[in-house]
Amino acid sequence: MGGSLLAQSRCGHGTEMYFTLTIGADAPPAGNVRLKDRRIVVIEHNESAHLAVCAQLRTWGMTVCEATDLEALEAQVATWEAEGRPAIACLIDDQTLIGDAEEGRLRRLKMPVILATSGANEQHAQLLGTSGVAQVLMRPVKPSRLEESLISLCRGSSGEIPAMPACRTGWRGRSVLVVDDHPVTRLVMRRQLEHLGLTVRLACDGAEGAHSVATERPNLALVDLRMPGCDGPGMARKVREHERERNHRRLPLVACSASTQDGERAAAIEAGMDGWVTKPLRISEIYDVLERHLGPPQDLT
Repeated sequence: MGGSLLAQSRCGHGTEMYFTLTIGADAPPAGNVRLKDRRIVVIEHNESAHLAVCAQLRTWGMTVCEATDLEALEAQVATWEAEGRPAIACLIDDQTLIGDAEEGRLRRLKMPVILATSGANEQHAQLLGTSGVAQVLMRPVKPSRLEESLISLCRGSSGEIPAMPACRTGWRGRSVLVVDDHPVTRLVMRRQLEHLGLTVRLACDGAEGAHSVATERPNLALVDLRMPGCDGPGMARKVREHERERNHRRLPLVACSASTQDGERAAAIEAGMDGWVTKPLRISEIYDVLERHLGPPQDLT
């Protein structure tokens, strides 16, 4: 840095000071240098969020592929790998993780996934290390957090995501229906339950859940209380009515909710629920629910 300083004083008038500074342009942050010319794939269904995140990535000098779904992502990744310059990560929104096919595609990519979600829920942290998810960022995604995540992935090695360790106890041969309108919650709960040896079915609302109960007859259903359309209590009433009409055994229905209001709990039980657990669900709490309604687990050999 260079420059000059000048002071002029006049009796009875005070002092005037002048200065000039020679300042060079700021060097770009080290993180941006590491991200320059790196490749990344973005799948974001919210248009404004999509535009904002892609613009931010390009200011760091990154090459961005804007895929519309996981099928398009696979094609782009294959092209980049053939060129010898694979992407360092895939940034996706939680609406992309909606089923077995999507999760399988993420696994086959063997590429770190950054999941952007609006659900500030402890369960999202349990996605780390599963389904290819390496980082979970809460919306709105801050540029500083995104940059930190990308730089940490650049420091990593192969980007391989470790599989969930094998579990030696479980309820093999039993099935559980998970009914929840949030795709990330469904994915987390499915991974937890499959880890315990269970067969898992998924439904996104009460109407679909009631239909699944009638056609597939699971051993237990974990049902979100608040869902658009047919909610948890509405599903419970449908299931109980169907059981009475067909003389079916009573299916255990357990309400899952972040609510702590006694009135909602009482209404759920009155509608036909058999139990209540508070979100976010911990694996120990899920274990207790399974033992209560399905009996003790059997060793997996």
